[in-house]
Amino acid sequence: MTNAQDVRELLAHLTEALEAHLDAVEGSTGENDPGVAAAFDEVHDAFLAYEEALYDVHDEVVPMSIVEDEGEEEDPLTEL
Repeated sequence: MTNAQDVRELLAHLTEALEAHLDAVEGSTGENDPGVAAAFDEVHDAFLAYEEALYDVHDEVVPMSIVEDEGEEEDPLTEL
């Protein structure tokens, strides 16, 4: 069962994942950099975990969502 402390921990993980993604982008070796791709995936997963926990505990959602691009498999895009 998810609780309020879990939600805070997942938010902290999402924040860390976003910071790691920025670090990866800033140190990118170019298009298709595997570090950026891995960081992107971590942000994606951390966002989904946080959003699910937020809903489970507080019956709330965040003001953004992940949209799947129909033209590309498994390449989620975040829409603000």
